Amino acid sequence: LFVVVSVAIGFAVGLVLGILLSRVPKLSNVIIPILSIFQTIPGLVFIGVLYICWGNTYATVIVALSVYAMFPVLKNTYTGILEVEPKYIEAAKGCGMSAMQSLTQVELPLAMPTIIAGLLQQAGHTVHVGGNIGHPLLAEAGSMSPQDFAVLELSSFQLMTMDRSPHIAV
Repeated sequence: LFVVVSVAIGFAVGLVLGILLSRVPKLSNVIIPILSIFQTIPGLVFIGVLYICWGNTYATVIVALSVYAMFPVLKNTYTGILEVEPKYIEAAKGCGMSAMQSLTQVELPLAMPTIIAGLLQQAGHTVHVGGNIGHPLLAEAGSMSPQDFAVLELSSFQLMTMDRSPHIAV
């Protein structure tokens, strides 16, 4: 349940921030490198800091997993929208579309393969991080059984070995 909630939150936040950063190049030139540096921080360190601040709560695990789940979708949304050829955006303007209509009816559909690749990467990463870091904290509190861990590890292996689209942004 934590992984599903975290993936949903991470997807929504990553999608919105990816769209916003694609619209403000000056801001994205600062934010994207900072996020890339933040993404290199091991999950154990991040969840440890949250554990110290918030204690052993469900919110600690959900926030930590959501933050890590956000990165692939944010970067792939940003990359996918920037990769839309200008001729399609110009055609949308020529048809009288507003910027919002162009985004929802032209740019996002054309960027969707890249965004979905980020979602697959996000789901696999979140299951892996959640199984190795987040859920042991909750098991300590007695909310997971050994059978839950076995199912989680099998799910993590299946997601991590899925065939991925070549559109993953790096």
